Amino acid sequence: PSHEVRTYAGLEPIVEAQLPDEPFVLLGESFGGPLAMRIAARRPRGLVALVLVATFARSPVPPWLRRFRRLAHRAVFSFPPPAIVLRALLAGADADDELVAEFQASSSSVHPAVLAARVQAVLEVDATEQLKQCPVPMLYLRAEREALLRPGIPEELQAQRPDLQVVSIDAPHLVLQRAPEVAWEHIVRFL
Repeated sequence: PSHEVRTYAGLEPIVEAQLPDEPFVLLGESFGGPLAMRIAARRPRGLVALVLVATFARSPVPPWLRRFRRLAHRAVFSFPPPAIVLRALLAGADADDELVAEFQASSSSVHPAVLAARVQAVLEVDATEQLKQCPVPMLYLRAEREALLRPGIPEELQAQRPDLQVVSIDAPHLVLQRAPEVAWEHIVRFL
């Protein structure tokens, strides 16, 4: 919900209510990765695979940066993020203006308190146990030009789940938006 603050646990029933009655693949991108891991660990009927894209099981920032979590206040999110920041952290320096504008519009449609709460949730999350309990094959699409998440996250996940397949894609954090065809090819090959 764009105007309702919810924790990861509070988002689970919303996602679970959308799951189909037929076989499906659950995809968790960025913020959605821990949510997808938590849901997959509950073994929903019909789940056949989990695809993780530029995401994490536990806080994706260095420990020293977590000390500044109080700065993730709704006032910070009252205005759309500047294009230069979006390009630097998410979309890549070569991102077209349309993608940047779409992201700015999307983030503007979410209440600042919700965005602040999501950042807080990301800083505190730990879905490592749920990752270990995932009952289906898993694929991780790594952004080779990642600038938002700390390095080494795919390796951390593989340390917990050696069967996790990791594929690198030449893209920034917004893998599915910047390299959709390549991402789709890897997903189809995995499935």
